[in-house]
Amino acid sequence: MDKIILFNYFYRDSIIHKMEARIKILSMLIISITISVAANTLSYTILSALIIFYFFLSKLPFKLILKSIKIFFPLIFIIIIFNSFNIVNSDESILPFKVILSFDNFTQALKIVWRFVMIISLSTIITSSTSVNTFKNVVRSFLSLIPFVPEARVATIVNMTFILIPTIFNKYNIITDALLSRCIGAKKNPIRRLVYTSTPLLNEVIRNAEDIGAAMESRLFNENATAFIEKIKIADYIIFTLSIFICLASIAIYFFL
Repeated sequence: MDKIILFNYFYRDSIIHKMEARIKILSMLIISITISVAANTLSYTILSALIIFYFFLSKLPFKLILKSIKIFFPLIFIIIIFNSFNIVNSDESILPFKVILSFDNFTQALKIVWRFVMIISLSTIITSSTSVNTFKNVVRSFLSLIPFVPEARVATIVNMTFILIPTIFNKYNIITDALLSRCIGAKKNPIRRLVYTSTPLLNEVIRNAEDIGAAMESRLFNENATAFIEKIKIADYIIFTLSIFICLASIAIYFFL
């Protein structure tokens, strides 16, 4: 498994990195919703161009997107296979049914994969251009609008999740490499491989969680500390307006053309 790219922050001196985090995440969320609503080729082409434009603004290396997508290759393959064939009744074969490749279903499968890739690309841009602490402050800011929700505690949980997920994947890589070097990872029995991998991985996760808890305690962590929120700049309004305009245009194309 390649090193996970999602949830890892990569600093760049770019417009996307300098965007106010609430505006950035809200813009990407609106684009994601539009991708799910406006499901036709022309709308997807316009939204893909917008995502590519934001990616170039972020100055992130293109290999980040490729590595993020590569992780989901098995899932993409399954989506294409299971959505490309029709199962119909048959009296001519030994089996009571036959499997037929449908061009229309194959086209729909490609659209599903297209939508999936766009969402992965958006997620990569967001997580690679926004620090974990900034995510925490944004979640806290949004949840503060909802009454009776402990926004500081929930934001801390989200923060810890963003920290631990890439750590878990990286530890998994280290463990699997160590098993392969000892010829244990080459065992064909999946249950034995799972046992050999899961036990040290669980041990590492618990140890990391304890280390993080001890570090927070030693620094007198207070979940109710004042969160720093950046000011919204003119460039942020321009990018947000552009996102809204293109999303509305894509939806209009889908429903009226």
